Amino acid sequence: MAVMPGSMVHAEPSDPAEFSVSTDTAPSTPTPPFMGPSAPRIVVPPSPAPKLQIDPRPVAGLRPMPRPATLAAAPVSPRSGLRPAARDPFLPSARWDGKPGTGIWTRGLMAALRGPASDLAGVVPGDIATWCPAYAQNPPELRRAFWVGVMSALSRLESRHRADAVGGGGLYHGLLQILPGTARGYGCVARNGTMLRDPVRNLSCAARIMARTVKRDRAVALKDGRRAGIAADWGPMTKPAMRAEMAAWTREQSYCRPTAQLSVPRPKARPAAG
Repeated sequence: MAVMPGSMVHAEPSDPAEFSVSTDTAPSTPTPPFMGPSAPRIVVPPSPAPKLQIDPRPVAGLRPMPRPATLAAAPVSPRSGLRPAARDPFLPSARWDGKPGTGIWTRGLMAALRGPASDLAGVVPGDIATWCPAYAQNPPELRRAFWVGVMSALSRLESRHRADAVGGGGLYHGLLQILPGTARGYGCVARNGTMLRDPVRNLSCAARIMARTVKRDRAVALKDGRRAGIAADWGPMTKPAMRAEMAAWTREQSYCRPTAQLSVPRPKARPAAG
């Protein structure tokens, strides 16, 4: 095959037989130069653990410090009597008696008459003989009983003893149908319709209002032939037939009779230990 001058042609053989395999072995890794003898390996044996010396003397037990004399327990003195205290409060008869859950109404109202409406028991209205002949001679607890009675009789006419009653197109709420604006004006805890539909709060608010108006007018319902006291805020008190019905009921209660005496239940005495 002619070759042009100045050029190089690389030709691959077409026949595998033309390849030659070298039989020479690969050169071995060169040996590093001798650097002298290696340093000997030093092995340090572990040191034995020190032996603990046990004190042959017995260990003294820990004892608490004595209590100072100022912290000594006070001597226990036995009670002089075994008879428990009388139960309180006294629960008077109410027009709602027999209706489930009304016991708490009476208790709550009695509490209000001892608390925010406590002035009510100190007032002797001019027309009280029509409502409760024994009132003027009664002790404070029996006077409070009368106000529970008259409010329970009034709530029967106002709401039929329904704590959730709403009247006047949504204006008046609860047992004694109180207007929220009136409640706020007298400083009641119940200040809206929802709260006034709580029976205890409603009665407490009514007692607060009556304590103000009855004390102001010195009357339950009438003064000099005009409406006064409770009648200033509650409609049934302005109607002669309704007023007569309520007064007839309160006069028949034990706390309004001249012979009424306050009797608080007292539990039996505990047996003496022995």
